[in-house]
Amino acid sequence: MIPLAWKEGENEETYEAHINNMLNLWRGNFRNAYLPSLSRIIGSDKGYVNDLIEIMIILHDLGKLFIGYQKTLRKERIISRAEYRHEIVSAALTFFVLPVSEELYVISGAILLHHEPILMGQVSRYAEPYLTITDVERRLRKSCGGVIEFNPDGIRWTREKLKEYSFNFSSNLPVEVEIDEILDKIKELMLMLCVKCSPERKATLRLKVSALGTLLSIIDSVAANRSRKLDDGGTFITRRAEKSEVSLLWL
Repeated sequence: MIPLAWKEGENEETYEAHINNMLNLWRGNFRNAYLPSLSRIIGSDKGYVNDLIEIMIILHDLGKLFIGYQKTLRKERIISRAEYRHEIVSAALTFFVLPVSEELYVISGAILLHHEPILMGQVSRYAEPYLTITDVERRLRKSCGGVIEFNPDGIRWTREKLKEYSFNFSSNLPVEVEIDEILDKIKELMLMLCVKCSPERKATLRLKVSALGTLLSIIDSVAANRSRKLDDGGTFITRRAEKSEVSLLWL
């Protein structure tokens, strides 16, 4: 089964096409506009930061490879995609790819929050001020049971895509993962970004997460806008960004 990123009626976009569209956008004017400042914010050379951003793009939608999500896109099974929130699983799966490091927490945090208005809007309806592990567990067990199984073709494609980078990856992506493992990773991420560090360290990490998360959100929306003309929900960011985003004005 070819994994999809989006489907509406007869219109669909494959998972592979969406990731490649985003990479092509980044490698064009977005890289020209953002890489120098992001290199200063991350504190590394441009080549390293470029690879880090491309890896983030490749990993950001991994949660969509959940078989239940794929079947729902094809109307073969119905789960609540709003309840499941693919970016939570994507952020956790980053821990299976990148070694423990500051870059791991920054990339995982950016992925977790690249749909922040949607996720936090849902959280606020439960009268919670922030996302909790309890809420994450409730969402995942309701949607997935005890184990999340992923589309094997999508996992294989991602593994091959990552081989293009000379990066110290920690292990292969799993084809299935227990909910408890996902919860452990999200808890570790939340502790690092919100509790464990000194105030100065937390401020630095959050600046980096915000910088990369904003970029990811814009590129994700622009790519969707160009290929999903019927997906109004995925393109509102683009319509607003077109009025002020330098990279889009250059296109």
